[in-house]
Amino acid sequence: MSHESTGGPWSRDRLRHEVTRSSREFCVLFYPGPDQAINPEGCVVIEDCGDRVQVYYSERGRREERWFADEPTAIEYVVRRHLWWEYVPLSDAVRQFVGKGTSPFPRLHPDEVLAEFGPEVLTRVQALVREIEAAPVDWSHGLSAAADAAADGIRSRHPDLADYAIDALRWYVSYVWR
Repeated sequence: MSHESTGGPWSRDRLRHEVTRSSREFCVLFYPGPDQAINPEGCVVIEDCGDRVQVYYSERGRREERWFADEPTAIEYVVRRHLWWEYVPLSDAVRQFVGKGTSPFPRLHPDEVLAEFGPEVLTRVQALVREIEAAPVDWSHGLSAAADAAADGIRSRHPDLADYAIDALRWYVSYVWR
């Protein structure tokens, strides 16, 4: 069964819907907010830190810390990784490789991806970057439309990539093509 069948934007409402559909006990806390009074032990925490959103699992301290540019991207990661139990190394590696969520503009980080994900994942990420860079470009509607079209092409050819990875590649190529 495809998890994508529920569709809809990645929001707190969709997160609640996915948790309700699941047969698992699942705890997600949002900071700042009323959840701050709850002990986070055993919960996934989505924390708005102003310009970025941090996600971590709390079990005897913080585990699996990840940074995202916005809440919808963080929620997508939480649903995929912690509720659906998808292992998403390629999508995470794409984000890390181009610096999405950690840098104000794209910068390639091959050494970080190699250290965390290994040579096979690094090779796949580099191939995805080359693929989006080589996408045919129709400049008649501007840079944003060209980057959207390139991202849509990647999405159709690589349905295994999470939306946040596609967004990171679009962000990267719109910077490179400017």
